[in-house]
Formats: sequence, C-alpha cells, structure tokens
Amino acid sequence: LVLDHFFDSASPQPGLIGDEVYAALDAFFRVIHPGALSDYVPARRRDGLACHNVAHYANGNQPVITGLVAHTAADIRTGCRVTQVRPENSGVSVHWLAHTAEHRASADWVVLATPAPDAKRLTAGLTNVATSFLAQVRYGKGIVVILGLRATALQPFAYIVLPASPVNTLVFHHHTQVPGEMIVTAYVVAEQAAGYWDARDDELAELVRAQINALNIGLVAPENVMFSDVYRWRAVGPIITAETYAGFSNACLQPAERMVLAGDYTWWDKHQMPYGTHAAIASGKRAAEMICAETSRVSVTRFQPAPLAQTLVTLLTDQGPQMAGCVEDGAIAYYGLLLQAEPNIELERYLLGEAEDGLWSYHQGYGVTSLDSALVMEGLLATGRHVSLLNYSAERLVAEFFNRDQGGLSTIPHTRSGRALYWRGTDCPATGYGAWLLAQIAPARYADTINQCADYLGRKQNISGSWPGKWFPSETIPIFYAVRLLASQGAVYEPSCRRARIWLWGQQRRDGSWLGSVIESAAAILALCILGDSTDVIRRGAAWIQSRHSGVGWAGEPILQYWFEDGDKKTLYHASDYGKITTAWATLALRQAERSLKM
Repeated sequence: LVLDHFFDSASPQPGLIGDEVYAALDAFFRVIHPGALSDYVPARRRDGLACHNVAHYANGNQPVITGLVAHTAADIRTGCRVTQVRPENSGVSVHWLAHTAEHRASADWVVLATPAPDAKRLTAGLTNVATSFLAQVRYGKGIVVILGLRATALQPFAYIVLPASPVNTLVFHHHTQVPGEMIVTAYVVAEQAAGYWDARDDELAELVRAQINALNIGLVAPENVMFSDVYRWRAVGPIITAETYAGFSNACLQPAERMVLAGDYTWWDKHQMPYGTHAAIASGKRAAEMICAETSRVSVTRFQPAPLAQTLVTLLTDQGPQMAGCVEDGAIAYYGLLLQAEPNIELERYLLGEAEDGLWSYHQGYGVTSLDSALVMEGLLATGRHVSLLNYSAERLVAEFFNRDQGGLSTIPHTRSGRALYWRGTDCPATGYGAWLLAQIAPARYADTINQCADYLGRKQNISGSWPGKWFPSETIPIFYAVRLLASQGAVYEPSCRRARIWLWGQQRRDGSWLGSVIESAAAILALCILGDSTDVIRRGAAWIQSRHSGVGWAGEPILQYWFEDGDKKTLYHASDYGKITTAWATLALRQAERSLKM
C-alpha cells in the first residue's frame, strides 16, 4: 500500500518509502529509462520493480533487423545521413548524403522512424501539432562502455544494478568455453552520462574497471582487460513526462501531408507505454495502417486539443463515499458537438485523425462507443464533406453496436463486456442517435435497421413520455435523440411524439428553464423545434438560456455520470465540462429556436 501511494502520488518523495529503497528503485528504473523515476508519469514508475532477462543482450536488436531484411523487397542503403524531408505536390522529397555525395528521391509516403530530435531536425520550418509535440519530447543521454576481460575470477552474475555509482548497470556475458573470459557492458545514463560526456575513452574504461573492483565480486587488473570500446548516445530514449504527453493525440503523428512519425516515443496508449522495442514495432504497424487504410489517415492540423471536462472520481464504500481525485478528460468526442456549433477546419482535421477504424472514443485510450462516435459523425456530417468516411463509419456503427435480437444499439461494442453490468445491452439514446445518423448517411441501405430502431424506441418509451438513458445526468437529451428519429418515421409514431411533447411542456419551470440547466433546456428546445406547436414554450426557454450568458459563453455543467464495478468495489465518475460543451448546446438550441420562431 505504501508503494502504491508512492507510485501514484503527484510528486513522489523518497521519504514516503525511505531513502535506501528509493535509491534502489530509481537505479532499477534506470536500467530501461534514461531519467529519474520522479520525472516520469505515474504509470511508468513501477518499471523500477521490473526484473530483466539479459539473454537478449547477446544479439541486441539484430533479430529485428534480420527479420526486416528477410521480409522486405526494399532497397536498404546503409552509411547514409538524411538531411531533409519535405512535402512536395502529392508526395514527399527525401534528401540524403552518402559518402559526401548528395542524393534526392521522391516518395508517396514517408515514415520518420527516427528519435524525436532527428525528426525535429528533419521537419524544421513546419508548424503544427506534431512539430509542437516533437519540440516537447525530452531525451536522456547514455554512454556504453564495453570491456573484454580474460583470466578473471569474477562471481557469475548476469547483471548488477548500482544505486550510488556513475555506472548504473553492468551486464556480464560469460564465455561458455573459456573460464574467466567475458564481455562486460556498462551503462552510464542520464545526469551521470552528461557529467562524463567529455571524458576520454580510456578514463571511462578505467571508471568501469574501478566500479567492478569496488563490488567485491573479484578483481579485474589492468592486464585482465583485452580491449575496451566506448559509444556515446545523445538520445537514449524519451523521458516520459506528464507535460510532454498530456495533450498527445493522433495529430501528433503527422508533421506534414504524407509524412508519419514512428518510434517508441510515439506510442502512447491507455497503458502509457511509449518506450522500448515492443512500442517501436507497434508504432510501425500503426504507421503502416495510417498509410494503407483510407479511413485511418491522419490530417495535418494546428488544432491543439485540450480536455473539455473535469471528472470527479469517488469510491463508494461501506463507510460512505470517498473522494479518489479528479482527472481531466473529454478530448475527442465532444469536439464533434463543438464542430456542429461552429465550423473549424483545423478541428475537423483533428477529429479525422482521432478515428479508430471509423469510430471514436470520449478520450484517448478510453475505447470507442456508439454515442461518442455519433457526436463526431454528426460534426463531420455538418461540414458536408467526408462522404466516404461517414459511409464506412455507419457500416462500423451497425457492425459493432446494433443488436438484431433487441432491435437497438448498445453503447459499447459487442466484444467488450464493460466495467459494470449496466453497461451491457441496448440503450435508448444510442439507438435514437445512431439510427438518425444512418437515416442521414444512407437511408436506403439501412432502412430495415432504422425501422427496427424506431420500433425499439416506441416500445421503450416511459408511460410519462420520456426515455431512459445509461450515461447522462439528463432528462431531456434522451428525448431529443428519440424524437429526432421518430418524427421522421411517419404517423405511426405520432402518439409517442405527442407524449414526449406533453412531458416537455409539463417539465418547463416558471423561469422558462428545464431543471435550471442550460444543457437540459437546450436539448428540450431542440426536441420541441422538431415536435412543433410549442412557440411560446420555445420562446421562454430560449430567453432563459440567453439570460445565463456570461458575455463570453455559458458556465460548464454536468455532462456524464457512470461507474465502474470491480468485485465489491464501485467507483463513480461524474464529469462536468469547463463551459465549451454547454456553450455548444446553447448555441445550437438558440440557432434552431430562432429558425423555428420565424416560421
């Protein structure tokens, strides 16, 4: 529990676990990271507990290189230095030096599988989200010292980690046939590497020999050293700070048209693992998908996404609710709502880049849902562009979420069980919203699905006239999504629409609002504009929304409410927006009210 608190704390202090334990954890952490444990995001700090199999050190990354060469028909050239990569017409030009001669070639696409400092150099002069990200990535230095030893009697360690030494890690490769003969690889990392950067090679070799002798595992005399070699790495790996990756999105991967970044530092998922060979390979696969799959392509954009909401996390215990903290999230789906309210080509490009096989999530790494996807799809639909993508998104929406047995859409894909029992099964808002989009995108193709969804909503309507929802702290949004579909499906659903209208009339307060909420009032107005015969109700509701305007927009309100279940443990999440989502709802409602009142 003490370690958990240390790893999860905003600023981990050695005093939480003791200086000696902290020094040991930090030393083991630096076996794979070129920076201090305290500099990294909380999810990576547990790497200080990792055990390491050193068998792979014998061949290094050679198997990866061998595999690449064996499975590619590309012309691989070594001994070259790429000097510039630039977009040109419908492709990319690549400039490089080989044996002092300058070369140039054109390509349809380029994958920059280089460390961030090199990618930054190659894209100098470009300005967008990706180049801003490259400028923020920090790397640690490293020095590798190799000693070839003979006639030694060292104890048979595989590797040793040194908490209080300029040398962080020693790896021993023992000769299987000749006793006492071995290769020792020593790593000097982070601030120690910076401090010894200008030391002579022989000084570094002597430093490592002295460190081995100080361990009392056997003596290495000068005559035991057959050879030594030193290599300095200016950029060993990324220092994974919260500041660098706080705003990470797919837009960070494309610094120019037809140019994609790849490498361990670009791999950022819900596990927060942007390092190592596994991440580098995964990033290469993603780059290939972005190039080959039309629906996965990222657009270059200068739009810098920021979390739209703050989510309060509360543990529900037998002793009562306990606050567990706050997180900022909501950096994808609700931007679709903002795009509906106000066109923005850079935002549009950003949302295109956040597609996950034609669908979208609420925030990076959260997983796609039907309602999140619908928000973005409607935003893109409002632009009048992206017909091909929207047709594919509609296809994916039906494949992932439509339940033919129940005739409605679920909120999470069929393949996900969800984090609570109530997540499963169909949902009225998802059904209404999704089916309405299908009717806008390809009504003939999805006619049967749309009809089933309309029947589903007719069956699920409460006797009072409203509809239930799984995710919203809302009464009126489920009604808006339902009547928007039903009102377009013929007279058979007029009784349902009439009950919804009566419910909305009855719930309007004396001041003109619904529940004293801008979002609730906006959704009610949007629904009534569809249902008709509500001129005075709409006028009073619009006047109340106008009265809540602060001069620059509307104050934020609750937008989501849900919980996780883990055995007997239940965690409640209550998200409220910072104001932009509420402002978008108000803008859409007032715009539609003005149109309706003029008719």
